[in-house]
Amino acid sequence: MRRIAIVSRTHGSNYGANLQAYALQRCLEKEGVEARYVDFVVDVKPRGLRSLLSWGYRFVRLFLGYPARAARTKAFGRRHLHFTPPVHTEKDLAEMENEYEIFMAGSDQIWNPRYYEASHGLYLLTFVREKVRVSYGSSFGVTEVSPAYLETVRCALGKFARLSVREESARELLGRCGLKADLVIDPTFLLPAAEWRRLYGAPSAGGGRPYVCCYVMPGADRLNRYILEQARQLCDASHGRLDVVVLGEKEYKGLFSPFRYVRDAGPLEFLRIVDGAETVLTSSFHGTCFSVIFRKNFYSILSRENKFNTRIEDLLASARLDARLLYMEDGAAVRPAPVDYETAAPLLEGRIAASKGFIKEITFL
Repeated sequence: MRRIAIVSRTHGSNYGANLQAYALQRCLEKEGVEARYVDFVVDVKPRGLRSLLSWGYRFVRLFLGYPARAARTKAFGRRHLHFTPPVHTEKDLAEMENEYEIFMAGSDQIWNPRYYEASHGLYLLTFVREKVRVSYGSSFGVTEVSPAYLETVRCALGKFARLSVREESARELLGRCGLKADLVIDPTFLLPAAEWRRLYGAPSAGGGRPYVCCYVMPGADRLNRYILEQARQLCDASHGRLDVVVLGEKEYKGLFSPFRYVRDAGPLEFLRIVDGAETVLTSSFHGTCFSVIFRKNFYSILSRENKFNTRIEDLLASARLDARLLYMEDGAAVRPAPVDYETAAPLLEGRIAASKGFIKEITFL
């Protein structure tokens, strides 16, 4: 059995990062490969005033449900992700070459410049000397990087046997380096909705009122207020039939809110809440992914000022779901209109089949 070591961001409490990691590993295992994530913690620490504010926020959230979320996320990793022995030194990394035939830079924003120094080049696989290097769905998370970082990328990724990225913008960045990359779909799409539902367990029948799920990114205060206002309008239009459930926002934001903030959800609870929603309003890439996977009525609501929009825009454009994209600055309101999944499904199925084909090919390198 061939063995693959994968580098990705698997140690945080981000729902999407953990679930995409599970999906990629599961898909590789279906090809008869033993896949393990490199157990190295990459921690990007804030500096200056941001560091002080971050410390204060971490202290406050200890009393507002975050420890339960962290514990559930850790339990998910222990049960569903397979890791190498912990890596602490460069020697530990060097010794891994004797254990694995292929090294993979996994999906998610691992090539974002902000992670380069903290990871010591881990996500560019600079520690690999002789073994095969590949990437699956890796992302820069931004559309522009410095010339110096682009040169670093060119030198490192030029040694890869096969490259694939998640967004067209990433392929364009690599093109500037003279590197060619396949465009593949996010790993979460590699597993069907039925398999995700088996993972978290079917939602209980009839328990609770229907609700709008707002999955937002913490700290985007103006955009998050706009999303919650859209949810409130949907709730008012339903004459009280709908509740509003909020995921992802900073825990203290819900202290005086009329909405229900879920602060302790781990990855499996996240899946259950999104899948059980009548409507999903989100500014998250993986919130968008799972809304599509579960065929929810949804809107991705963004700010034009956000430089990370491209990953959501590219995904929805590829499935002809552009109508589900709204921008705060345009002032457009959400409508309970049905999503055209009949058009989207075959387009997504084609991308999924091609992406699985890419995975099959690299397991034989």
